[in-house]
Amino acid sequence: MPDVEISLSPQPSPVHVDGRARDGLLETRWLGRIEYRAAWDLQKQLVSARAADRIPDQLLLLEHPPVLTLGRSSDPSHILADPSTLAARGIEVVRVERGGEVTYHGPGQLVAYPIVALGLRVERGVSYHGIALNITVDLDDFDLIDPCGMPGVPSTSVAAERDEAEPPSTDSVARAAAVFAPAFADRIGARLEAPAAEVG
Repeated sequence: MPDVEISLSPQPSPVHVDGRARDGLLETRWLGRIEYRAAWDLQKQLVSARAADRIPDQLLLLEHPPVLTLGRSSDPSHILADPSTLAARGIEVVRVERGGEVTYHGPGQLVAYPIVALGLRVERGVSYHGIALNITVDLDDFDLIDPCGMPGVPSTSVAAERDEAEPPSTDSVARAAAVFAPAFADRIGARLEAPAAEVG
């Protein structure tokens, strides 16, 4: 694993919001497995702080329990499973303000939420929502949907592409996060740093 400072505590470590953001800094935190709505709420808090220039750019790295998300104008018919099947499998459906169609998040998938001035959802000049990379995710879960509204398009994972049979695990996602964070920071020309302090 690369020599990158990422806290591996399972709970979020919110940043201190006194003072102004430092230019070119990307504060990165590993949240472990966290419920979708909790991560969504944290993103909104950080978007407000970032828009007010009280914190530097942020990169949240995490994994969600099984959840389907629908974009604000997406077609729910792209969910192929009925509500009772989803309930039996413990899969929540959440409609969110991003664009796009239905997506699946679950164990074994790295989710990266950059909160910067570029990305997939922009509010007051700050992006949120993000990127999902299937590491060791159970690909059978994608049979429940037309991924991104594209019927018949198969999903894959890093493990499948490497012909590995590793089961979904938070550890595999943490290893991928440690590689993803410096690559992402380098790509956007930012300095990578873990949060220095917590908010009260």
